[in-house]
Amino acid sequence: QNLCLVQKRLKRRKALNQSTSIGVEEKKKCLPCPSSVDYISSEHSMSEDNSAGANSSSEDEEAPKRKVLCRRPLQWRSMELNSLFSRLDRKSARKQSQRSASMTIDRTEDGPPSTREAPEDAPAFALS
Repeated sequence: QNLCLVQKRLKRRKALNQSTSIGVEEKKKCLPCPSSVDYISSEHSMSEDNSAGANSSSEDEEAPKRKVLCRRPLQWRSMELNSLFSRLDRKSARKQSQRSASMTIDRTEDGPPSTREAPEDAPAFALS
């Protein structure tokens, strides 16, 4: 799980550095956030039931369940930071190969909020 956070951090940082739609000053202001896992939402692994419902056969019950990551949003993160991360995630996803995209684990927003506190040195724009 920690590896997933590190990979997400690296993808966001690379997307920020390569972005032509984000100005130099904004990049300087934002750089600490995609450079640290402290700003990334917590996630926990769970399985998603692929069965069709109550009428599923025993074969369906034995089918492998799809693995998903349940996001636990950070309540202290500002809308501005959430928006930045969404932009960076979209930029990163557009550059993914088809094979890489097919290997990506789905994420859901269904988890309870994370109890992690904001980093002490968090910039003001990152806090809500």
